[in-house]
Amino acid sequence: MSLINQYLGNTGAISRANRSAHSNFNNFAGSQTGSLSADGTGSSRNIPTSQPYQLLISNSSASVISNVDVLGAFQYLYNPPNGSSWSNGVLTTQTNITITSLTSTSYQGLLSQTLINPFTVAYTQVSANNVSAQAFVPFTVTTTDANGNTLSNSFPMIQDLYQQSTNGAATFSNFSVDGLTKMTFAQVLGNASFVLYLYPAVNVNPAQALAGNGVVNQFGNPNVIRQSTQVLAATPATVVNRIGR
Repeated sequence: MSLINQYLGNTGAISRANRSAHSNFNNFAGSQTGSLSADGTGSSRNIPTSQPYQLLISNSSASVISNVDVLGAFQYLYNPPNGSSWSNGVLTTQTNITITSLTSTSYQGLLSQTLINPFTVAYTQVSANNVSAQAFVPFTVTTTDANGNTLSNSFPMIQDLYQQSTNGAATFSNFSVDGLTKMTFAQVLGNASFVLYLYPAVNVNPAQALAGNGVVNQFGNPNVIRQSTQVLAATPATVVNRIGR
């Protein structure tokens, strides 16, 4: 009974973690006990640096494909739409889009993990391999609860002002991912391929409660972009921006 009470008590911590995930990620705040790493493996008693889920999305046709879904485990894991199929953990859709994981866990495995280990994304990055414009295509995150209530938010992709690359874009897009969450890219351009990086700030592992540990795990800033800091110049006495080291 004590474990059940502990788990129920931790539900409030889960809600608080999701609400504050963005600030935790930026400030490297919080603690961790026996946590999963960002790819769902291993454990540590220190706050690890956030490691991204990495997905390769490719369009094998010359046509622009609209409204391409990523994630959405409840829809795609068990009953993919007609014409879509799984092969060795890789999803090929009816519109010739393939989605492949670039980590040791397959894309099919990642979708399975979202059913039991939800996580909150604090930073999303796209790197286009061959069609630079693909990096700047916006995406929409749609979540649905058990009552059928749906919430959608759109996120534009913006180039990092401190990077010279023209084929990469990012957004500090704070959203939670579970089995009912889908990311929908407005378009995947003809013959385009791109890598999607999802950096988690928080994940939840209910099984940790069985060992008497907290179920919420937090991750530190990966420092994939440089931050600018306002400083006071000596002469003249004006505020200027300085790129963080």
